[in-house]
Amino acid sequence: MIISCEECSATLQLDETKVASESFSIRCPKCRTLVRISMRGAKANVNGGDSALASNSLPSAAPPVAETTTKNWDEPLSPAYVQSDKTIETTADAPKAVDNNDILHLLASLLQQHSSNAESSKSGTQSEKSPAKRKILLCFGAELRNVTAQVLSEAGYTVSAPESLTQAIETLRELRTDIVVFAPNFAPQHSGAVVLQKHINSLNSYERRHMFVVALDDQTATYDTHEAFLRNLNLIVQTSDTRNLPHILKQALREFDELYQQFNAALAA
Repeated sequence: MIISCEECSATLQLDETKVASESFSIRCPKCRTLVRISMRGAKANVNGGDSALASNSLPSAAPPVAETTTKNWDEPLSPAYVQSDKTIETTADAPKAVDNNDILHLLASLLQQHSSNAESSKSGTQSEKSPAKRKILLCFGAELRNVTAQVLSEAGYTVSAPESLTQAIETLRELRTDIVVFAPNFAPQHSGAVVLQKHINSLNSYERRHMFVVALDDQTATYDTHEAFLRNLNLIVQTSDTRNLPHILKQALREFDELYQQFNAALAA
C-alpha cells in the first residue's frame, strides 16, 4: 500500500499484512507531518477490486484517506527519525585536549634543563682546564727535567718526573696522566722515547683521547701541527721553549678541550 503525504507529496510504501489496527498514524520522514491512515477504505477497495474489473467500472470503494495534521514542533520526535548532531562529548575515557599553555610550559622546562646541563658541562670543562687538575709526566734528561718540573710546578701542575723507562710505563699504567712530555734523550740505553711512543700508540681510543702528548724536538718548529699529526702527537715544542711551556700548554690545552668538549659531552650522555 502506498501512502502520499499531502504536505510535501512524499510517498511511503507500507506492507498491509504488518498493520495491526484499522487506523494508525505515521510521521512523514521528510516534513515531519503526522499522517493518519484509515484502513477501512483501503480494505473495501481491495475486496471490491475483482467485481469492479469484471464489470469494467470504477470501484465503489474510495481510496485510502490520508488525514494530515500540522506538525507540533514541541512534540518530541520519534526515535526512528532523530538524527544525531554528531557532537563529540568529552568523557572520562576520551583523551584530554592538549592546552597550548601546557606545551609552552613543557618547552620552557626543557630549555631550562638544557641550559643547566650546558652550564654544568661548561663549569666542568673549565675546572678541568685548571692546571691544578692536570697531572703531567716529564720524561727526559735529568738537567732539563728538573728545570722544567720547577717551572710547571710553579704554574700549578702536578708533576711526576720518573728517572727510568720502567717508572714511566708503570706511572702511565697505574695513574691517570693528563699530559706526557718526552724528549729523544729519555733513557737512551733502552730507546726510552721510542718505547714510550709505542706504549702511548697502543692505548685504546678513550685513554688516548684524554691524554695530551708533547714531544720535545729541536728539528721541528714549535706548534707544527702537521708534523704532530703525522707522529700521533698533540704538540711539538723545541727545547729552547721549555721555560715558556706553561703558557704554550695553556693555549694548546684550551684548543684541545674545545675540540673534544661536544664529543665527550655526547659520550657522557
